Amino acid sequence: MFAKLSLKQKLLFGLTLLFFFGIFILAGINTYSLQKIQKNYQQIILVKDNQISFLEAFIGHLQFRNEIGKFQRDRNIQKFNVEKDYKKCQLGKFYYSEKRAFLEKDFPELKKFFSELEEPHIKLHESVEYLENLLFSGKREEAIEYYGNEFQKNLEVILMNLTSINKILEEKSISLKEEIIKNVSQIILLVIVLSLLSFVISLIFGYLFSDRLSKSLSSISSTVFSSSLELAKSGKEISNGSQNLASISSELASSIEEITSSMEELQSIIESNSKNINQSGDMTEQIKKKSEEANAQTEDLKKAMEVIVNHSKKIIKIIKIIEDIAFQTNILSLNAAVESARAGEAGKGFAVVAEQIKQLASKSSNSIKETSDLIEDIVKSVNEGMNQVNLTKENAEVIQDLANKIYVFLSEVSIALKEQTKGATQITTAISQINTQVQNIASISEENASINQEMYEKTSNLEKMVKFLNEIIFGKKNQQ
Repeated sequence: MFAKLSLKQKLLFGLTLLFFFGIFILAGINTYSLQKIQKNYQQIILVKDNQISFLEAFIGHLQFRNEIGKFQRDRNIQKFNVEKDYKKCQLGKFYYSEKRAFLEKDFPELKKFFSELEEPHIKLHESVEYLENLLFSGKREEAIEYYGNEFQKNLEVILMNLTSINKILEEKSISLKEEIIKNVSQIILLVIVLSLLSFVISLIFGYLFSDRLSKSLSSISSTVFSSSLELAKSGKEISNGSQNLASISSELASSIEEITSSMEELQSIIESNSKNINQSGDMTEQIKKKSEEANAQTEDLKKAMEVIVNHSKKIIKIIKIIEDIAFQTNILSLNAAVESARAGEAGKGFAVVAEQIKQLASKSSNSIKETSDLIEDIVKSVNEGMNQVNLTKENAEVIQDLANKIYVFLSEVSIALKEQTKGATQITTAISQINTQVQNIASISEENASINQEMYEKTSNLEKMVKFLNEIIFGKKNQQ
């Protein structure tokens, strides 16, 4: 049958087959490209959702560290108001859900980072109970050392892997957007080629294929037009989301800078307090030494007064002996007076001597009594002085004990201030890291917004080309 056709008919038949074959290929390529664009768009949405989740997990674990680190500044903290179950925190909920499996399936390169952060994440949450036990047992220094070493090490591994995952997702998002733009450009090019081809062929073979050609091109243009509208709408939504994310990131960066400034000021105050505490410690050490010297001098004074008391007692004994001698002398003088009276004239001279001895004995007795009373008063005063010395010694010992306690307390306060300074430095470093990440996110978001705007312009151009194709097929008046 084909052999009976004329050359013109064969040519027309061949061109017709070639035309419909080209239409079929172009329609297939466009359909495949649109499906690929839709798939890439879904992946972009998935990546953005996961990026937000990872950013929240990143910030959440920094807040987790800050909450735990409060015990370094507050000695009364023995319990932490944080999530101890590693499966119930923001990161744990994602890690042990189907989302992670789907994400690893779409992006196999993330599996390595997920596996590396699992063990440190478990240890990080389990260490909270360990720190509580140390603080409850009074092992504060050991808790501070564990927090500064193991706790910080596990947290740094988690934050590093979250940063790497977020970076890979951001690179993938940019790659997908560039691929979407590339596919849209290909569709536009194919539509232009299809339009030109349709225009040329329609001029040559319009009277043979006008009805069928119009239906085919109408179907294709409707599909492309509908897809271009969806792409424009999606691109606009992504662009708005990226702009909002950039705006939020800028505000967050500004807030973090204010926090950094406040932390630096707080760190300066802590260092000033630490210097004052060290000076107070030196003064307390001097007070402690002076108290020890005063206590030693009081002890020497006590010993000297005890010696005075002992010597005074010996003097009293000697005075008693002298009183006895004076008493015996007075008796002897009386006896001598009696004997001189018996002797008469011969004993008058002796009587005068006896009277003088009596007077001397009487004066000695009175002086000895006065001396004895005076020494007893001295002994009494010395005993009272001994009591005062004992009280002074006790007070000096109390002052020395208080000085020792103050010195120990100031030493502990100095250690705590050093730990606070260290903690403030760590917090400042962490805030600086957050600021860097937020600025990176803001920069990437601005780039995404620019790419999305470009994609939106490409889809707008595609829409215009489809309208132009419809004008060619239906005319300006009959265009639907």
